[in-house]
Amino acid sequence: MADPMEQMEKRLTTMGMGKTIVLGVVVAAAVAAGVVLWMWAQKPELQLLYSNLTPSDSGVIISKLREGRVPFEVSDGGTAILVPRSQVHELRMQLASQGLPQGGGVGFELFDKSPLGTTDFVQRLNVRRALEGELSRTIGQLNKVSKARVHLVTPEKSLFTERQQAPRASVIIELRPGQKLSPEQIQAIVHLVTSSVEGLEANNITVVDNDGRVLTKPVDEKSLGGMTSAQLEYQRDIEGNFEKKIQSMLERVVGPDKAAVRVTAEINLTRTEKTEEKFDPEIQVIRSEQKTTEKSNGSSSSTSPASPGVTANVPPTQGTGQSNSQDTSEKKTETINYEIAKTVSHTTDPVGTIAKLSVAVLVDGKYTSETDAAGKVTKTYAPRADDELKKLEDLVKNAIGFSAERQDQVQVSNLQFEDAGMLDIPADQGTAPAGPSMVQQIFEYVPPKLIIGLILFLLIFFLVLKPLMKTLTAPPMVPVLPPGVAGAGGGQGGRVVGSQAPLLGQRGGRVGRGRPFRVNL
Repeated sequence: MADPMEQMEKRLTTMGMGKTIVLGVVVAAAVAAGVVLWMWAQKPELQLLYSNLTPSDSGVIISKLREGRVPFEVSDGGTAILVPRSQVHELRMQLASQGLPQGGGVGFELFDKSPLGTTDFVQRLNVRRALEGELSRTIGQLNKVSKARVHLVTPEKSLFTERQQAPRASVIIELRPGQKLSPEQIQAIVHLVTSSVEGLEANNITVVDNDGRVLTKPVDEKSLGGMTSAQLEYQRDIEGNFEKKIQSMLERVVGPDKAAVRVTAEINLTRTEKTEEKFDPEIQVIRSEQKTTEKSNGSSSSTSPASPGVTANVPPTQGTGQSNSQDTSEKKTETINYEIAKTVSHTTDPVGTIAKLSVAVLVDGKYTSETDAAGKVTKTYAPRADDELKKLEDLVKNAIGFSAERQDQVQVSNLQFEDAGMLDIPADQGTAPAGPSMVQQIFEYVPPKLIIGLILFLLIFFLVLKPLMKTLTAPPMVPVLPPGVAGAGGGQGGRVVGSQAPLLGQRGGRVGRGRPFRVNL
């Protein structure tokens, strides 16, 4: 058997110049396609690292990636960066340790390098800029918020209270496409700003979205039934906890999705302080008793007064206008103090106690399934018995701590949940959903690039390379001549051997197009 390389060389020498050039171009194109396909398959699959980046953050992140020699691509006008899938999480952690992305603006890193000689005005301005930047970054981390910007107005403190102006703030939010903030999320942003700025009140904050709509409204307690937002949230938490407790208990009895619970709670949010003093006149106790006795014995003398003059200045003599008498006196004093029984009580009612609970419970009935000869499944509905509903009601009362003094209300009703038209279903319905197909499993574990590359390689091999190799390695075909034609015979089976004259259908001694032909006489 001849060497394939010799056959290929011989075949190439028998081909014309044009065919040789075409064959070379085809082989070169096949090799180039294979190289391009290999390079494309070896190219790492990129995944989104960050999106909606500011120009400053994008520039810093790109410089960090170049320092680490990490391949990347920039899209969406420089706001999104893509890196190899296998390095996404690692790069995010590395950049997060360096404080990237910052989310635009400057934060408290503004004070990392404070120049000397900074005036007090510049220092206050930097503090406000840093606080605005930190708030913008924090609000921008919300899922529905693309980016945010905060403006603060912080007046200087005054010595006079009546002249002191209140701080104010405005927040501009750019939402992600198709997203909308709920009232609770807007209120959370307002609370975040008020908690970060000293002296700032919620009514002095304005939140505006990228369409120019004002999202904040003054807090009106009348619209909340006299309750603040915090009190309303507290009430909803209590109602939600009771609903979850009752729902989980009933579903273990009647089955999943077979019970619906709604709870309304009246909360006592008034702080009450009461002081009482009670006196009982029927109960008297001697508190103190005091007795005093005084006795006195003595004599007293009296002299008639003399007329003015010499006689009044002369000492008295016996028997001259004077009388003596004996006096005895006794005095008793008794004091008794009685104490009347007194009771003093000081009562402070706690805030947030439950004043009343109203519970409404709906439970589904029971269903029985029957399958006929045709395979059709028929479900029949049957309501629950009254005694069973009574037991469920008692369970609900015990779960909420039912109190007749609070006038709590609990009602358990039995209603049909499923539609009547849905009761008759085919027998094969309700079976477990089919798992992922084999093709889906293959694409899940094998990269799509590898599969596409393998398919293209097989196409190139079977449609281009293999036919070319077969054509190049095939032996040259010589025309077979019938008997009687010049050059036939010689015991060679009618084949042209050696050096002979050109035959019919030949050009320059070579067979046209290298195909055999016969001449029928």
